[in-house]
Amino acid sequence: MTENDIPLVSFFKRLLDPAIILGLLYLIIVIQNETFTGNYLALMIIAFFISSFIYEQIDLYRTLHVGNRLGFAADIFLGWGIIVAILTLIGEGTGLRYEFSDRVVWTWFALAPFVLLLSRLTAYRLAFNIGKDREVRTAVIVGSNGPGVDILRRLASATNVGIEMRGFFDDHVDRIQAHPRPYLGMIADVGAYVRAQKIKTIFICLPMSA
Repeated sequence: MTENDIPLVSFFKRLLDPAIILGLLYLIIVIQNETFTGNYLALMIIAFFISSFIYEQIDLYRTLHVGNRLGFAADIFLGWGIIVAILTLIGEGTGLRYEFSDRVVWTWFALAPFVLLLSRLTAYRLAFNIGKDREVRTAVIVGSNGPGVDILRRLASATNVGIEMRGFFDDHVDRIQAHPRPYLGMIADVGAYVRAQKIKTIFICLPMSA
């Protein structure tokens, strides 16, 4: 299981992050007793699409899933910096910049990355604590080609909380030598091993010609 397989995390990545950004802006407008005008609504719509696109391009969880929280935070701030730069250019180009309260906008710019960081870390923690005590599934990989190695890399990450990888089966022993997981035997041995060890999951990574 990887972070992309978890609905809660996927929801944060694709939709809720922009919603948090917009919700924060609205909250600041209310707290500072500003009037919510059509211009603020336009800003929200523009910010929603820009932030959704930017954070989709910056794969934030590539750093968090390997335990690099400092890199994760840096990506949050980098993405927000890009969003701010784009919004500023649009505001200057269209003249909308002068329709907003500077205090509201600058407060929003300053607080948003910290709120995003807190919400993402909270979602990540919740997602990977759900079902932590569930049964761990044993698994093997049939085929040590590119797709097989890619599966192994994903399962070896810190976000894999439900699968115990036992090793590879392949008829080409020379391919196995570079892999850290044990070579379990020829492809013909898969059935007997799976029955004897009660393996729950088999990843078949063989070419069509095989």
